[in-house]
Amino acid sequence: MKKSFIVVGLGRFGQSVAKTIESLKGEVLAVDVNEEEVRRVSESVTRCAICDSTSLAALKELGAENMTDGIIAIGNDLQAAILTLMNLKELGVQRVIVRLSDKTYAPIFERLGADRLVIPEEDFGVSLAHSLVSRNVSDYYQIASKYGIVRLKVGDTFEEKTLIDMDARNRYDVNIIGMFRGEEFFIPKATETVHPGDELLVIGKNDKVNRFDLYVNKP
Repeated sequence: MKKSFIVVGLGRFGQSVAKTIESLKGEVLAVDVNEEEVRRVSESVTRCAICDSTSLAALKELGAENMTDGIIAIGNDLQAAILTLMNLKELGVQRVIVRLSDKTYAPIFERLGADRLVIPEEDFGVSLAHSLVSRNVSDYYQIASKYGIVRLKVGDTFEEKTLIDMDARNRYDVNIIGMFRGEEFFIPKATETVHPGDELLVIGKNDKVNRFDLYVNKP
């Protein structure tokens, strides 16, 4: 079944999600109770509507029950977010993601059936901390409590090796899933040689990635 998305709440976060899905040729319906927000996003998103998502009837009229995924980005209106989550679940939306500005309310949304919670400020804080701890990390994306995807620069003193010779999976329990060389990004073959200055996209447990960081950035 092809995925389709309803994005509820068109502040900066919601707009960003809706526009990105549209740019990736995904099916997206962007809604907000505020006419001005809808007008603004309509310049980039084909399907938009003014809608009070706290009304089950209003969502049903838009065909929300035909969507596979819902993204609730209402912001600080806790009551509206809760009612919207309940409505989308009632309509049978398979997966609902809720953007929260305060993790204090996370247990409430989890009990109500939210499939994923996004706390942008907290996610950014985790990413920032990783980049501060290691000057070789330019980006970090947390995928679980102890796992992440890291963009890691290879140090100037690194001795050139192929990915086969590095054997990162067996020696460090991490996987190299991509490489940046200058402005170019590519998915490397096992015979690809890693050079100083390359950046590796590495996935693994945080402590394992830290060990791998020390390996490719020996003093």
